[in-house]
Amino acid sequence: MMMMMMMMTTMMRALAVRPSAPVLLEVVGLTEDSVTLSWLSPERDGGSRITGYVIETRELGAAGGGWTRVKRVESSDILVACVEGLRVGVSYRFRVYAENESGSGPPVELRQPVVPRSQLGI
Repeated sequence: MMMMMMMMTTMMRALAVRPSAPVLLEVVGLTEDSVTLSWLSPERDGGSRITGYVIETRELGAAGGGWTRVKRVESSDILVACVEGLRVGVSYRFRVYAENESGSGPPVELRQPVVPRSQLGI
């Protein structure tokens, strides 16, 4: 019986594929050095439980300009995360992708760049 369960688990893993992209990524908070992002689960989990979400950022105009992983969020019902350490006046792009045991799905990207501003208008 145990062997049969192990074989079924192995077959289910073989059938699993990567998840689709999360949906409705948006900014729900912004300070002079942080942004709070919110999103919804992907429409398709790929046949395997979503294990987490990865947030990446890219500083616009920076040399190299590649994406940098800034946070991993464990899978939960509350899909909100705060990314800290941003600089006032710098434009950032953000994207989020879901992960399952088969790997990472495609990202969803914010439509507009985020620019942290001083709360005092300075």
